[in-house]
Amino acid sequence: MPLDPALTELTTVSQASPTVEFTDFVTRTGFVTFYAAKTTDLNVLTQSDFYSDTVTTSILNQNPTEFTKMLDLDFDIEFKETGDVRGTGTVNVPVMMVIHNSSKTHSSYVIVKVRHWDGSTETDLVTNQSDTWIETSTGTNEVHKAMFGIDVVIPERHFAEGDTLRLTVELWGDSTDSGGNGDWVLGHDPKNRGTTPRESLGGSGNATALDFGSEPTILLFKCPFKVE
Repeated sequence: MPLDPALTELTTVSQASPTVEFTDFVTRTGFVTFYAAKTTDLNVLTQSDFYSDTVTTSILNQNPTEFTKMLDLDFDIEFKETGDVRGTGTVNVPVMMVIHNSSKTHSSYVIVKVRHWDGSTETDLVTNQSDTWIETSTGTNEVHKAMFGIDVVIPERHFAEGDTLRLTVELWGDSTDSGGNGDWVLGHDPKNRGTTPRESLGGSGNATALDFGSEPTILLFKCPFKVE
């Protein structure tokens, strides 16, 4: 069954039209995969697998003694025509923790929010939180990587021309009662690179500190759309 023509007019900075990859005919829901990425000036949701301006966003040398919001990023796509979002979607978020000191325990979790923005009012449609990820270091400058898979059950919401679908990703971290300094990192590269030179020179003072290596850096949102 073809997608509602209204849904073929979504746009990002690249003016890409979304392609439904799977349709659930029982629930009348079509799914579109959006990649989160950065350009020089914007954080975007896009179906185009271009090279993100930076592979990661990080906050360095932190020592929170309770869970603290480390990063808070919005990724946007603007509707050129009307469309309806509805159903259960999935967000994959790649995360890295670099633990600077030996025998220290650091933790992370991710909160994702799907939002509607009409140019004046931002409305939260759904919020969900990942499980808590805990790692204890056995050496210094230890790199740990994880991929979160978070479900988002989105109530039906109409998007008019010019409205924005916004994916907000928050990374929270804790170093467990002064457990030493650490770095918290989010990946967001549609091309799935491990690192870029600009980001990899941060971290704990070595060029591989923020390198995801062979682990994925794709931050994606499988977004459900109502199909007539």
